[in-house]
Amino acid sequence: MNNGRVFLLVLALVVVLVVVYFLSYRPCPPPEKPESVPESAIWYGECDGGNWIDFIGLERNGYVFKVFRDWDGKLIEEGVFVLNGCSGLEFSESNWSDQIAYFENNEGADIKIYLKESDCYLRLER
Repeated sequence: MNNGRVFLLVLALVVVLVVVYFLSYRPCPPPEKPESVPESAIWYGECDGGNWIDFIGLERNGYVFKVFRDWDGKLIEEGVFVLNGCSGLEFSESNWSDQIAYFENNEGADIKIYLKESDCYLRLER
């Protein structure tokens, strides 16, 4: 192989890697909000899905949230969530939307809203 062909192969490989990187790591806009989801709800998720989360208010030393499916707006969870592992975190009605990372509801496990702080989450009280 001559140097020209090697250069073209390396260049093509670099271009393919750059294109794959940018296509894989671009932010995804939220889906269209279903009519059943309140205007105040905010979408949290990635390209593969997410949830609409709405902060309702404070109650019994916890935070009341409603969580809706992103594609059809069905209410999937509602209740009082309490902070866990969040020492020193200022979480309030005025900054909640900046703190949330994502919602998790795994079969047989606690229902949680994870926060951007590591190991910090809101757990649904039952």
